[in-house]
Amino acid sequence: CGISSIGTTGYVLMGNGASVSSYQGFLQAGTGAVTRTWQNKARDSANLLDFASGITCDGTTDITAAINAAETALAAAGGQILQFPAGTCIVTGVTKRSGTIWQGVGIGSTIIKLKASTTANAVVQGLDAYTLFGTSSFSGIENWEIRDLTIDGNRQNSGAADCLGVYGWAWKVNRVELQNCTGWGLRTEYPIAGDGSLPDHGDNASSWFNDNLVHD
Repeated sequence: CGISSIGTTGYVLMGNGASVSSYQGFLQAGTGAVTRTWQNKARDSANLLDFASGITCDGTTDITAAINAAETALAAAGGQILQFPAGTCIVTGVTKRSGTIWQGVGIGSTIIKLKASTTANAVVQGLDAYTLFGTSSFSGIENWEIRDLTIDGNRQNSGAADCLGVYGWAWKVNRVELQNCTGWGLRTEYPIAGDGSLPDHGDNASSWFNDNLVHD
């Protein structure tokens, strides 16, 4: 078949007889596109498997550490999409940070579920949220998103937590189901200044909660 092995930064691509030059970089179609390395292109989004080999959302294995490690790394790198697979991801409480997007495959298909007999502030909580609640601080997390998944508090099996607790601004929660939590479905807070104005962060302080389900 004329298959050749072509070395690129970080890994090897297999070219089915194509010229070496066509694999030396990625070039998007369209005027003004610039060449990128294939490794750079592959980092447009990340997967949980990129941070913990062999993890699975099997409804049994606790993958709290893997999610928190991925979130910390991606936030430190300036933000990115973190892909969640189909299945039930068991956690003891995970932390959301600024700048990242959590992308599931759909409500009821990707489920982040609190481990049985676990007590936590929230199944998913913004960084330092439960320290900042009630303080009127202008700290908190910003410019993040969660979409197309279910967050489950597992109250039937003695899970005790809010579903989602966030302190901050400029966030989006889209097509997310919040269910079976003993506390709040969504607990969120952010102050306004004494004159009623929002602080100037150089971006829109509004947040969006769209096309979601919240129920027992």
